[in-house]
Amino acid sequence: MPPLQAFGHHWNISNDDFVFPGLTDLIVRSFWVICSLIIFIVHNPFGCSTYVWLPIVSLMIFVNFLSGGLSFALAMLSAQGSIMEMEKRRHVSTLLYARLPVFFVEVIWTIITTLLSFNIFYNADNLCKIESGIRIAVVIEWILVISIFIGAICVFNPHEGRRMDRSLVDERLYWKRNFFLCKMRADNQVRQALDDIATLISQFFEDNNYVISDIIAGLLLLVHSPHKRIPPPIESIIKNEHELPHWMKLPNCLKYASRYFEFAFAVYGWPHYVACNCACGAWYLLCKKLNCCCRKHDNRRDFMLMGDNCCSCHSSALELMLDDECTPAFVCFRNGLFEVPFAVVIDHHTNSIVIAIRGSASFMDIITDLSLDDETLDSIDVDSDPILRSDKELDGYGEIRVHKGILKSARYIYETLQTNHVIEDAQQRCPNYNIVICGHSLGAGIGSLLALFLKIKYPDIRCYAFAPPGSVVSENGIYVTEKSTLSFVLGDDVVPRMTFQSISLLKTEVERELTTTDKAKYEILIKGIFKLIVSYPFSLHRADNISTQGFANLTENNNDMRHSENIGTREERIMLRPPGNLLHLTFENQKIKDRVNVNWIDHSSLAEIQLTSSMLSDHLPYNIHRALLIAKEY
Repeated sequence: MPPLQAFGHHWNISNDDFVFPGLTDLIVRSFWVICSLIIFIVHNPFGCSTYVWLPIVSLMIFVNFLSGGLSFALAMLSAQGSIMEMEKRRHVSTLLYARLPVFFVEVIWTIITTLLSFNIFYNADNLCKIESGIRIAVVIEWILVISIFIGAICVFNPHEGRRMDRSLVDERLYWKRNFFLCKMRADNQVRQALDDIATLISQFFEDNNYVISDIIAGLLLLVHSPHKRIPPPIESIIKNEHELPHWMKLPNCLKYASRYFEFAFAVYGWPHYVACNCACGAWYLLCKKLNCCCRKHDNRRDFMLMGDNCCSCHSSALELMLDDECTPAFVCFRNGLFEVPFAVVIDHHTNSIVIAIRGSASFMDIITDLSLDDETLDSIDVDSDPILRSDKELDGYGEIRVHKGILKSARYIYETLQTNHVIEDAQQRCPNYNIVICGHSLGAGIGSLLALFLKIKYPDIRCYAFAPPGSVVSENGIYVTEKSTLSFVLGDDVVPRMTFQSISLLKTEVERELTTTDKAKYEILIKGIFKLIVSYPFSLHRADNISTQGFANLTENNNDMRHSENIGTREERIMLRPPGNLLHLTFENQKIKDRVNVNWIDHSSLAEIQLTSSMLSDHLPYNIHRALLIAKEY
């Protein structure tokens, strides 16, 4: 629904979002008044020789009574009607106008009371017995005032409000302005990438005017909807293992995958080391291994280190997470746009030279994730790359397109390896070792394309991609990546399922739920979140809130949208898929998690986002590693 329009601006909040803030303000002010009255009764200041305290206390109590009453009225009015019934809440802005002068009086009187009670312009001894009580009340009052200021800043929209009839150009300009702060002190490449992201986002929001709370409510409705279309179950496929490289065959690949995942996890650096080793002993070892910022070089390390901080926090944590059979050969923690940290480690346990690539862990990584081509907003042709177009094997499958940001990141790692002769030096030390690439999340996608770069020189290269992004390579390129990449997907992990098409389908279903519901937003949020935690027979949908024919029409429209070549946009988009052969891991029992099923699946099985309680947790490195460790035992 359209955002709130008040005080000459559109705000990042709608007129049905004041239920919880209004009731919270009422509760806090009621608590303030009760505490003030208790202090007043206990100390009984009427026996004092002066009554200077009386106007101070009286006006503060009156202002809080009035503000609490207005907050209660605002909450009750904001709770009227369903999400789309804006007419029932048309007087919300009027109450906000009435609340403003009361707030100004509250701020001014709080300042005056502060000056009086803290001996700044007045002797506080004249406040008699309730001097301390007034000071406590003033502190609580300042907390209320500052909270209101912070809340107003968070929902304030400094730009022109969005309208349903905006053109795509206007919508793109709106989102570019929203990224203004992100562009400050950024170079031209980052600015251009942010402009591309603004163009991408404008494609999604061109035809609607929702605020964030509307989207959350729509997702909750969709999760609990009796009308939602249940995606088909993931069906396993039969792989002809004679056609697979020997290192991809089950069950041996699981043993090696669990080993290589440790490198993909270690390259995340010190934050993950601290999070996974919550013990004083582990933290002491990390602190002991850190370098002094005064020293420019560390003679204890016999590998090249680039891009770490002055204390070498990341590389120290990396070394601690590796066992005695591992020797770091090259570590780079430089992190910029299309520059992702990675490490090259010689693993004597598996006789491998491992290139481990970090996943998304910074703002620049997120920009890389969202950096699609600036022409079609989808992909870039591999023929535009001077290295990949020399690969004759890529010519026989039609046009192959890949994610622009991931391709640039893969090229960065490739050029860094070539410039520093990392692989050549490692092969001189261990000439018969295999070359293995591994990565998690964004690192998995980058690794799959890096394998395409390196397989020209190293045809036996292997890539283990853990929870790769859903938009990496087009349909024509899947067969090529299957020769060098083995991808692992756990359960309902949302990241391998996130494509422009799947998000567009999800957006359409959310819009359907918001349009057809007759529930108020506060009720949807309370019951929807409660049902996620506790299985309780709350009903968020009425059986008659949408006709059978109407629902059938909506479903038919959604299916048409799903199969259209022009999903969610006015431009034709190419479907991108996760790379390589796909192994799907699922826990037989989500509560016990003592047994894992492993199946080969087709890429089309990940075409839709699964809204489940484990869609986010299944992407966490800890859970993936646990599943791999369990799977290799069976």
